[in-house]
Amino acid sequence: MNDFGDYLLFVGLVVGVALIGVPLYFGRARAERWGVRESKETVGDDPFRGGSVTRRTPRAAPGWVAAAAGLNAAWAALTLLMFTPFTLLVVAFTADTQQAPIAILLLSLTAIDGLVWPFVMMVAARRLLLRTKLDGVRRAVRWSYVHHGLGGMAMLAATLQSRLASQGPMLAIATAWATVGIAIAWSMNKAFERAQETKAEDERAVEHA
Repeated sequence: MNDFGDYLLFVGLVVGVALIGVPLYFGRARAERWGVRESKETVGDDPFRGGSVTRRTPRAAPGWVAAAAGLNAAWAALTLLMFTPFTLLVVAFTADTQQAPIAILLLSLTAIDGLVWPFVMMVAARRLLLRTKLDGVRRAVRWSYVHHGLGGMAMLAATLQSRLASQGPMLAIATAWATVGIAIAWSMNKAFERAQETKAEDERAVEHA
């Protein structure tokens, strides 16, 4: 296998670990962060049967919440290891061509942001599953919207101002990348809203205890 193939294998392993490992470890191992599930169980033997006890078991993050966290962590890893290096290469090979200077500037900002935002999103995925510091999760989601919106516009502008004979494929790739990124961030936002609702439920339970 050549060096590029080895690198793709490495990227695939990292993305797979983020996609599966993050939800499994932080979503299940720390399940108590999502409260407890109460259930009544009748105990006692005849003729004294009839007493009841309340059993409390840790409540893990809902499956779709864990999936959203894992998906965002995986997309962040893919951005850091694939999309950002590719964007940096594009900027390096086109910076001295004097074509589309504004688009190249936007691509440069996207690439630089792509070195920072993925770490922020990975931390946010962990915070979501642990249901802690949720304001940081909200900020990471908003950052993701800006990152993909800016990057999508930069790629569209660079393509339209380029001398490519066929611009259709590049326009489709740019649109698809931005759309997928925003959709994945939206899933994280919905998971964040669910975590907020759970927090409010816990607070009401304490008030009525």
